[in-house]
Amino acid sequence: MKIGLVVLTYAAMLGAAYVYKGELLGWLERDGGGAEIPLMLLLSLLFALVPVIPFGVIGGVLGAKYGILVGSLLNVAGSSLAAVIMLLTVRYLFSQQGRRYLARFRRVEAFTELYERRPFLSVLAARLIPVMPAPAVNVYSALTRISLPAFAAATLLGKIPVMLVFAVVGDTVLSDPALTAKALLIYAAFLAAVFIGYKLLLKQSASRPASREAAGARELE
Repeated sequence: MKIGLVVLTYAAMLGAAYVYKGELLGWLERDGGGAEIPLMLLLSLLFALVPVIPFGVIGGVLGAKYGILVGSLLNVAGSSLAAVIMLLTVRYLFSQQGRRYLARFRRVEAFTELYERRPFLSVLAARLIPVMPAPAVNVYSALTRISLPAFAAATLLGKIPVMLVFAVVGDTVLSDPALTAKALLIYAAFLAAVFIGYKLLLKQSASRPASREAAGARELE
């Protein structure tokens, strides 16, 4: 009953967003002043939960409408709230079934254990390096034992760079294309640095169990 209600709710949201996406985007582009900011936050949350339009488009529109600072704040707040809502929904309804399903696959279960040993850094890296779709990160996190505060904090921090880039691009792509290009280059360099650091972290985490096993074997001898 609960699962069916959630499915129907999401289906209704998806249908409404798809049918009225033109009107919603048009409303986004109108100048309504600061009074519309709470509604913009709700709309940002809706598109993050029901991604019928890539969130980068929404983030760019918010940046173009409200500027880099306010646009970035709306992007981060909306997408982070959506991530928390999705995690709680999946965890509340599907946690036990999902964990039993993951236990059937050794490699996935091993990754889950690594994920749970370093929950904050794992989620932070997944947000900073947006290779894995955000909904997939939310669902996978819901099926692990990561705490809600750790997930929320890592998500909030990890989303700041990419959401800032969305707002910068939206604010400058027409008025200052050179600044847009510089922002994208800086972000690309940032991603490369984070990716290298994440690879080193994974290598370090993988080497620790091996060294412990070797030490245990020497003690037995």
